[in-house]
Amino acid sequence: MSGSSVWLMKAGRNHERHRFDAWVRDGYCAVGFGEVTEEIPADLPNDSYGKARVRAIVARHLPAADVTGAAGSLFNFCARMRTGDLVVVRRDDDLHFGEVTGRPESGAAHNEDDYARRRGVRWLGSRPCPSELRPSTNRHPTVQYQDRNAEAFRDLARDCDASGGGTKPRAAEAAPVKVGRLTLVPYTRQDADVSVAQAAPGAADATKVTRAHRLHRTLLGDLADAAVSRDLRVWTGRDKGHAYDLLWSGGGALTLCEVKSLTEENETNQLREAIGQLLDYADDFRPKGLRRLAGAGLDLTVTTRVRRVLWVSHPPARAKHWSRVCEGAGITLGWPGAEARVFPQPAPVSTARSPSGLTR
Repeated sequence: MSGSSVWLMKAGRNHERHRFDAWVRDGYCAVGFGEVTEEIPADLPNDSYGKARVRAIVARHLPAADVTGAAGSLFNFCARMRTGDLVVVRRDDDLHFGEVTGRPESGAAHNEDDYARRRGVRWLGSRPCPSELRPSTNRHPTVQYQDRNAEAFRDLARDCDASGGGTKPRAAEAAPVKVGRLTLVPYTRQDADVSVAQAAPGAADATKVTRAHRLHRTLLGDLADAAVSRDLRVWTGRDKGHAYDLLWSGGGALTLCEVKSLTEENETNQLREAIGQLLDYADDFRPKGLRRLAGAGLDLTVTTRVRRVLWVSHPPARAKHWSRVCEGAGITLGWPGAEARVFPQPAPVSTARSPSGLTR
């Protein structure tokens, strides 16, 4: 490790923790820029010619404003990084260390986190980030060579390696699922204590928007907890232009759930929008879509029943009307306190008497 280069990397945005979980679990690190579909040569030279070649490839796929940063990161990852180099990833207040073990590989098909290029990594463990190193790790591109604090990073990495790994990054209990354009991520509860800054004059009231965001996250978290308590597997995900609030699988069904917070002013629009979203989303899970998921570990088959649930913050003012509308669209409407509406109920125990007179 002595004399090796040190590379600071970002495993996606703050909310994309599933990416780094996959890195640790499967032993690799990766870079994105999936728009750059053209192959970067495996024998790319680490010189000005190689850098110019990467820049030319990137320029054919990205807007001019994005070329410099993307080309620099891809050149670093594909040409400059070497086996034995040190990779450092900051998550919250911890630094996670790994040793590069492989050459670059391309092809997002085998990457659960959908990053297009990766290298093998032996993850060593993690240590709390010293205050003197935090400025250098607060902001950086996908791949950045770090020379100024290289020896400090190496010392922390050696300490991890010598102690057998230190505090290992904790992987998610269930792995993300990616099939085609569909990505499902195990749901993790988000902090509801969020704030939204006031935008330009005339924009939506930041106080109201903050209240709505907090309520939405609370509704999501409470409903997800209720599903988990019933031994259901809970996900959040996206497919093409769709973003699913919650999905849960189990009990012989897959449930798509849209969550809405209601106010007196927005109730009608929120309900109409949610009904449209659910009808649109359900089309992603026709038998063809379910066939793609059949081998993804979700216990689904092409005959799995797909349910649609609209979960709102409280009973609508015209609850009977909206329940009837939802029922006609094949949607179950529910709210806190009405969980029995949306979760599968256990089969009733038969109390019929046998010919011998015994209850069975």
